[in-house]
Amino acid sequence: FYLRRLKEAMVYFPERQPDGTWAARKIFTERLPRTIRFNIDGAEFDLYRAVTRFVKTQSAKAASRAETDPRARALGFLMALFQRRLASSAWAVKQSLERRANLMEKTLERAADLTKEPPPEIPDEQDLEEMDESERAQWEERLEAMVVARNAQEVREEIEELRHLANLAAAVIDSESETKLSRLKALLAQEGFDKQPDQRLLIFTEFRETLEYLVTKLRGWGFRVGYI
Repeated sequence: FYLRRLKEAMVYFPERQPDGTWAARKIFTERLPRTIRFNIDGAEFDLYRAVTRFVKTQSAKAASRAETDPRARALGFLMALFQRRLASSAWAVKQSLERRANLMEKTLERAADLTKEPPPEIPDEQDLEEMDESERAQWEERLEAMVVARNAQEVREEIEELRHLANLAAAVIDSESETKLSRLKALLAQEGFDKQPDQRLLIFTEFRETLEYLVTKLRGWGFRVGYI
């Protein structure tokens, strides 16, 4: 058992030798990281700018209410998640935008009761960061319910904007113009994965939505995929 922040120190493990002595051997294969750079433009850049404008506007509202409304801090965290999901994939941010719009529509029906509820003790950002994906998703839904504005018209306007942003993300996905995905596909061909079916590739991603999206894409490209 070891703490997450100490994992970089766990690089050797002692093994007992036949002669009774102990030898420390490396646990992990040597890794040679490279950064693949890319630029976005067209519909993808329009999506990036539109989501960024939305995040800035909502974050400013949260900041102006922070001292008087404990729900405002929750809104600030949600806005940061939109940016992170946008950086992960267009599919991930589309799912988040649609989920928030759907939840706000449902919450409109019980907004009067919601504003009377005392706010729960909100976990800090570090605790949210350490949660697994399913637990964090539950908190996201709870936080989204908390930050629905009391003004019904304001809520409807935000829902309309969320739907618009989700449509922009859908257009990027449908056009298959997402640059990072295209670079991944090109890299697979460049490294010969399409010609060496026994070669294995390990891909990490933060969000479940991006994982599901990548699995679908990779299978569509003819690869066998296992995932956790």
